[in-house]
Amino acid sequence: MRLDLSVSMSAGAPVVSIGGEADLLVADDLYEFLATVISQRGPRLSVDLRRVTFMDSSGASALLSARRLARSLGGSLTLIGPSAPAALVLRTVLPDQALGPADQTLGTVGQGLGPADQALGPADQDLGPAGQATTTR
Repeated sequence: MRLDLSVSMSAGAPVVSIGGEADLLVADDLYEFLATVISQRGPRLSVDLRRVTFMDSSGASALLSARRLARSLGGSLTLIGPSAPAALVLRTVLPDQALGPADQTLGTVGQGLGPADQALGPADQDLGPAGQATTTR
């Protein structure tokens, strides 16, 4: 299966969209991608989980590690509307978080996600064209 990652900008902050399976086989790639976004665009970001088809504890751990990194740099990582498979795992590892329907913003910032129509520009060479990456296993 594939893990599809893309980055766009919304309200001046990066939004990482994750699609596919976030599991043991791609968890390191997921964390490295998020860490690259944090280093290139700053420690405040959102992660859109609506297109995640499967997540295990390794995928959730990658998200938590990226959240720790963002917080250590004075920022935050906000989860956006996890799909049912993602929410199932996140409820286990983040029992104190309110996980609502897929159209709600979750995590450290209680605001909705605006339009993500501004793609990252050429300065983001590490992220690939238009801020997109694909990991195939």
